[in-house]
Amino acid sequence: MPTPRRVAALLAVLACEPAPPRDVARAPAPVQEPAPGEPASPGAAPAPAPVPPRGANEAVLDHLFGPRPAEPPAVERTGFFTIARVVRFFGKDPSYQPSTLSLDDGTRLVLAHRPLPGYLAFVDRRVVVAGWPAGSQYFRVATMSLAPGEVAREGVIDHLPPPPQVRSGAELRRHLDHWVLAVGTVERVDDAGKGHSELVLRLGDGARVIAGATFDLRPRYRESDRVTVLGHVWRTDGELRMGNLRVCAGEVDRCDGD
Repeated sequence: MPTPRRVAALLAVLACEPAPPRDVARAPAPVQEPAPGEPASPGAAPAPAPVPPRGANEAVLDHLFGPRPAEPPAVERTGFFTIARVVRFFGKDPSYQPSTLSLDDGTRLVLAHRPLPGYLAFVDRRVVVAGWPAGSQYFRVATMSLAPGEVAREGVIDHLPPPPQVRSGAELRRHLDHWVLAVGTVERVDDAGKGHSELVLRLGDGARVIAGATFDLRPRYRESDRVTVLGHVWRTDGELRMGNLRVCAGEVDRCDGD
């Protein structure tokens, strides 16, 4: 045990050291679980910040109070990695565009509230992620690699690639809980109240998908219009649905419309 005189001397050393940075992220309060088809709320506790290297201050504190606990070993999770194609105002976050990992049991883990630029080549692929759980909804990434059997994208991927394009109900059902570009014909646009609307899209095989928008699509699109709808797909009560929409006139490979 250090003597009082030695403790005083060590504390004097600490006082001479520069203060640590103050931009440490604070975890917001947790919120309710998201509705089906919605991304996890940004109000939940984010992943812990990376542990900084030890400096002189930390060495003194180690001497006084013992070393800090070692970080637990990384664990692996395998699932479908994607990044939201639409920026949303969600909770208190005005630019929520999460990077997520969907596990085989239906669990969706948020890896970050923003696109992870170092992993764009793995978007819309099954991957193996090594890292650390951070609560029930979050996972802190250390490394990411393609799962066995997955095919890498060609070339340098320096921007978020568009999601797959689908033209039939069968194709759409293969992409449940994922992002797609759905090409079809407007059957009708309904008023959903409070300034919202629902566009009923008829696909090439006659299948219908209900695309819900948080804005009024009726002045822009009419029956028989050919459109491409960018959105997140899910199924509820036997109906195919899409949310977080962008809608573009005609058949396009990318959609940066409404």
